[in-house]
Amino acid sequence: MQGQSLSAPTDYRIVPPDLLVFTTVNSKEEQHLKPESSNVFEALITSKEASLLLGIHWKTLERMARAQRVPAAKIGKSWIFRKSTLTQWLDEMLASNVAERNKRRL
Repeated sequence: MQGQSLSAPTDYRIVPPDLLVFTTVNSKEEQHLKPESSNVFEALITSKEASLLLGIHWKTLERMARAQRVPAAKIGKSWIFRKSTLTQWLDEMLASNVAERNKRRL
């Protein structure tokens, strides 16, 4: 390996804990590494990100969170959500709405 110099990753970024991203000096390709442990928390999303997922205004979503109508947690002044929990909650809401409509037709 004479004449070649190895360099360490130089561009560290803050990313969700389940994904580590770095860029090497010699190449601009990003390499994604999954952690070895499966005990990593699922990334949390903000109320603005969650509102885009649900198709409602973020203030409406925060009102729903305060009223405990949607699964959420408040950390300091911010509401946080798990994408998987919101998706499951939405699926349950849609299923109950379909069941309710089918009941009315009978």
